[in-house]
Amino acid sequence: MGIQSDILPDVIDHLHRCRSKGSVVQIGLMSFQVNVDEILSELEKYEYCKYGDGRLGFRYNVPRLAELIRSNNYIVSQRTSRGRFVDPKLVFLAMGFDAIHALDISDHDGADLLGDLNESDLHRQIGRQFGTIVEIGTIEHVFHVPNALWNLVRMCELGGEIIHAAPTNNWPNHGFYQLSPTLFHDYYTANGFEVIGSYFTRYAAVPSDPVNRLRYRHDASFRDPIPLDGCRYLFWFHARKIAESDRPVFPQQAAYAALAQWDPLKSSKDGKGPMAP
Repeated sequence: MGIQSDILPDVIDHLHRCRSKGSVVQIGLMSFQVNVDEILSELEKYEYCKYGDGRLGFRYNVPRLAELIRSNNYIVSQRTSRGRFVDPKLVFLAMGFDAIHALDISDHDGADLLGDLNESDLHRQIGRQFGTIVEIGTIEHVFHVPNALWNLVRMCELGGEIIHAAPTNNWPNHGFYQLSPTLFHDYYTANGFEVIGSYFTRYAAVPSDPVNRLRYRHDASFRDPIPLDGCRYLFWFHARKIAESDRPVFPQQAAYAALAQWDPLKSSKDGKGPMAP
């Protein structure tokens, strides 16, 4: 996904909150479509660098980072199918990540790990786990979402973290799906994760207006749709793996599982089918 100025602060904030600064894998190679000065200014807010007044220094002394910064007068870019953008290695290296990968179905944009998230055993093909998995704007393009989520669960090491940003309102034909917050909350908590945080970002009707961050509270008592206006919304989700499992758990939606009188495997009174909620 193209990381533009409107969501750059969200990306940096989530990466900053990650405990593990070891291996990271991007699901789909991210392209930072922003001026390198914007990135450096954002990193400075979290004290990953000192920037301004002719100063430029980084908290982490990483030779690869120094090479990137020296190249092209601080303008670090990569060639992709969509143009030349800031190399994501600049962000990850500056924030202390030491092994940076990208997984995609094709190497067209420069991914170093190739595989199809639709396949149920992709995690076995990859053959390794990562401390941080960043999926921003990819999962809605994958038809078999359950397989995709299970692959991410298995590719995440114990104590590692997964970050999602997915379209949830007013993105018709952007991908196969617009995804509900309850999908992420219910799936990950059923499969050994604790939720670190989640919220909506609202894209203003006027492009020049700022993106707003809106609180989301996951409450099993809410079964009615959440009313949103005509703007576009992304849903951000961040979770940490606290338990390992060798088979996926397919959750019931929390809003119904919380009902004491509802058992999805129990016959109805007339014996002709499952009990309705």
